[in-house]
Amino acid sequence: MSAVPGHHGFVFEPITWQPEVLARLEDRHLVAWGDDVAVRIRFAANFQQYLSSMPDTQVCVIHGRAIQSIDDLCDQLERLIPVDKLNRSVDGPWGISSLLRKRSTMPGRRSERMRVFVWHDADLLVRRDRALFQDMAEVMAGVSAEMEYADEGAVLVQRCIYVGSSAIEREARRVDSRLNSWGDSISGEIPFWELVSGQATPRTTLCAIDRLLADSGY
Repeated sequence: MSAVPGHHGFVFEPITWQPEVLARLEDRHLVAWGDDVAVRIRFAANFQQYLSSMPDTQVCVIHGRAIQSIDDLCDQLERLIPVDKLNRSVDGPWGISSLLRKRSTMPGRRSERMRVFVWHDADLLVRRDRALFQDMAEVMAGVSAEMEYADEGAVLVQRCIYVGSSAIEREARRVDSRLNSWGDSISGEIPFWELVSGQATPRTTLCAIDRLLADSGY
């Protein structure tokens, strides 16, 4: 149960769908879609609050409406995860892939065990620059899987929730989408991220926000 201020003390608001969504994130990234903007915002804001209440969990919010290019995307990412240098590229030693491997640490606090990116209006980048979205989705899935597969220390579970209209659902269902398939290897061999992560494909699941909230009576 979560307590929220009311006119007379506190009104207790039942939490029903949040643990269900969290359970889906145990081994997958999530595409959460719905065509009602207000409902999408309420879903994301509520789940962000829920995640923030969990110990050793970092919540990183990406604002899709402000992303027109890789420069805009990197501008947001470097404000979420402290890094000495971030090149405006997806791959490479100083690119986004390197940043995603970095743990956030604060003196006197344990390192986080889970990092969740909540990407609002993710479908907008699909429309503006699908190639960039594809690259970002692939590196997100690849690095996240790599860290769980190969990390010999404390595992950092890293997930992304792509929130958007039905356009993001259609993208997720496309055969060639990097949300559910690795890019082809140039040499025709095993795709790079499959080799590195040990996963045959990225792991992504779909969530219809309207149906989820309606079934929960929210």
